[in-house]
Amino acid sequence: MELCLRANARLIFQMRSLQNEIEQRGMRIFELVDQHPEPLFSKAGFHQRMMALSMRDERLKVQLFRFVDVLPSLDTSAEVIEHLQEYLADTRNGLAPFIHAGIRLARIAPWASARALRWNVSGMAHQFIAGKNPRELMKTLRKRRTQKIGFTVDLLGEAVVSEIEADQYTARCLGLLETLARETRGWSDPLGKNSELFPVVNLSVKISALYSQINPAAPADAIAHLASKLRPILRRARELGAFVNFDMESYDHKNITLELFKTMFTEPEFKEWPNAGIVIQAYLRDVETDLRELLDWGQARGTRFTVRLVKGAYWDYETMKSRQNGWDCPVFFQKPESDANFETLTRLLLENEPIVTAAFGSHNVRSIAYAQVLADELGIDRSRFEFQLLYGMAGSVKRALVELGYRVREYCPVGELLPGMAYLVRRLLENTSNEGFLRAKFAENVSEKELLRDPEELIKKNGATRSVVSMQDRLRENDASLDTASGDTYENSPLVNFVYKDSQDKMQSALREVRKRFGEKYPLVIGGEKVWTDQLTPSVNPSAPDEIVGYGSEAGIPEAERAVKAAREAFGKWSRMPFEERARLLERAADIMERRRYELSAVEVFEAGKPWKEAAARRRICGCTVEFSDSDPLWHGLSRTRNGQHRDHETFRAIGNLRCHADAGLRRSGCTTRRFELSVRPRLRHRRASCRP
Repeated sequence: MELCLRANARLIFQMRSLQNEIEQRGMRIFELVDQHPEPLFSKAGFHQRMMALSMRDERLKVQLFRFVDVLPSLDTSAEVIEHLQEYLADTRNGLAPFIHAGIRLARIAPWASARALRWNVSGMAHQFIAGKNPRELMKTLRKRRTQKIGFTVDLLGEAVVSEIEADQYTARCLGLLETLARETRGWSDPLGKNSELFPVVNLSVKISALYSQINPAAPADAIAHLASKLRPILRRARELGAFVNFDMESYDHKNITLELFKTMFTEPEFKEWPNAGIVIQAYLRDVETDLRELLDWGQARGTRFTVRLVKGAYWDYETMKSRQNGWDCPVFFQKPESDANFETLTRLLLENEPIVTAAFGSHNVRSIAYAQVLADELGIDRSRFEFQLLYGMAGSVKRALVELGYRVREYCPVGELLPGMAYLVRRLLENTSNEGFLRAKFAENVSEKELLRDPEELIKKNGATRSVVSMQDRLRENDASLDTASGDTYENSPLVNFVYKDSQDKMQSALREVRKRFGEKYPLVIGGEKVWTDQLTPSVNPSAPDEIVGYGSEAGIPEAERAVKAAREAFGKWSRMPFEERARLLERAADIMERRRYELSAVEVFEAGKPWKEAAARRRICGCTVEFSDSDPLWHGLSRTRNGQHRDHETFRAIGNLRCHADAGLRRSGCTTRRFELSVRPRLRHRRASCRP
């Protein structure tokens, strides 16, 4: 017991000592930051003030970003002004008079106003984009070289939709490598010491831009195609002495990117080449496991590699997509959780320094100071790791780090505005995030002491936990309607997420089992009785016409008449059955479909030639149609709305069935469905009346 208390006391002392060191190091960085503020009348200073103005109203910020996102695709001045009015005309904050006056002036001279708007958005974009082409890029890089700041170049554009675009991206990567190698000949590392770990030419590659058919459900296929595109880039980079980094994008591509990295650099051709790296995103819940597996792989490989540790830039996308599909969200919901995980991963990287070179990608001074203090504690020379920050952001933090003698590399995107719009919007969101460090420091003037607090303390203070919050709870919190009584909501069953290997394995197993039954014969079922006929209809796999999935018995007039008679007899019994029993049967049917979801999806793959994702979605539609209402309203039969009226859930189930078919694009249009709905309501109105207490 005494030994335990001593160990705990020693741990607490070490943590306090570490925190004191972090605060001292952070305060020194802040002192240097305050000595180099952005000039008041500089372009960067102007755009910072404009963004600070938009931050005051969250809705105005969203509308502005929507307008920025769509602007490059607008062809005429009239379209620009029309969209400006559409997005901003209903502003109701203190800026409303100025915005409304600006819109009226813009309508008077649309051609001049549109040109001014494009010029301003273009200027804002170029704050975050290092150049439209290699010539502009090199001008930026030469300037950064005088400031002792290195670079990694990223070609704007992601998620190509054709192999022509993918081939163009590959060619651009190769061309950019040639240009960078030629233009930087004679350049040296700013620190000089351990420069072999940090080649001057550094290229970041987006995996989604190399292959148009990346499918999380088919990782082996994606890796095979991506490897063929990457080999020429890696070969040329090795010949030129350049470094290639694999960027990490959305969660859909995470596992494929990790597996691709391991596959490429286990090949004999690249196994002993050290100038390669990959990104790890700290805001992902499962990323510590990924990093540990990556380090184990690196240890077995025996050649050094680099990990760029970042917080992650797709938080909004990941949370909305998970919510839409009913999935557990892969990212932490609170920023202190991501910050704390960043520090956990920082320690893991520095403790494995003999096999991995760490590149810390953060603008957060607390995160930067933590890495500095921990490296000193572990005896790691500051020349053996680096800090990477984004072009156009936190310029004063970069200057402070250079002055302190650390290696700094800038992430420099290059390309046109339209393909770079997704990148621009992510940067704007990051700059203006309610929880962002840059906003807290430079716009809200939060104290340095507060900014350097241990994120674990903030997690405890805010009651945050690392447990996964259920989708149902989040929907209740965020989407509860004033018109909906408690428990009177319907929630779709979640889609199958084929990002996970477990889901892929289950689907593969179901496909094998269904394939074993190919060619079997199936009877009609009339009134619960199996009926065989002489005529059989083959079901052909449309994606492989030589495969017969099965043979179904073909009904004639006698079988049809028998079926109609059985249905009439069954309806009499069904209509007299209490609604509780009908609800129970529907729920049982839905449960069976859910339990056999992989089998039913596999049948859909073979019967209709659907991809896995579409087959699983079709199975989901059928299951949700059966189980349209929540269990609570089903068991109580009726529920009360805000106005005291009652709902007949069979009515809503019927209407929901029609809507479901319309959404799936089956047989009838949405307008037709609406006409059916209007015809169903009057017929069932008497049921609602008869059910009132």
